[in-house]
Amino acid sequence: MNGGERKFVYSGPALHGRPKPQAQAPLSPSSALQTIRDCWTKGRIHITPHFKRRGVERRFDTLDAETVTKKGRLRGAPEFCVSFQNWKYSIAGFVEGRELEIIVALDPAEDYHDSPLLVLLTGFWR
Repeated sequence: MNGGERKFVYSGPALHGRPKPQAQAPLSPSSALQTIRDCWTKGRIHITPHFKRRGVERRFDTLDAETVTKKGRLRGAPEFCVSFQNWKYSIAGFVEGRELEIIVALDPAEDYHDSPLLVLLTGFWR
């Protein structure tokens, strides 16, 4: 290394120079909820631009999403997203007396146990 610089080199599976996500089986409801909650504890959250736009339009924010995912319940079965090769989970809970549903995914390129990455996709009031 020159001048003390560090260079990160990804050595996992690749597709067109980018990491290729490996679809994992959906987690059981209790495991999914615990893994999603662990992401908040570990600070591993990715907020998508779509989530930000919908939050402004529908008047909810990241703190509302955190409240719902930490205290809410899973709604329905997980849905597989072919485009991103991940499972989407719907979590509903109450924020200031109103029910909010948040749609999230777990990044399939990350280890669900050691360093799960939660992706906030969208949300809506029920």
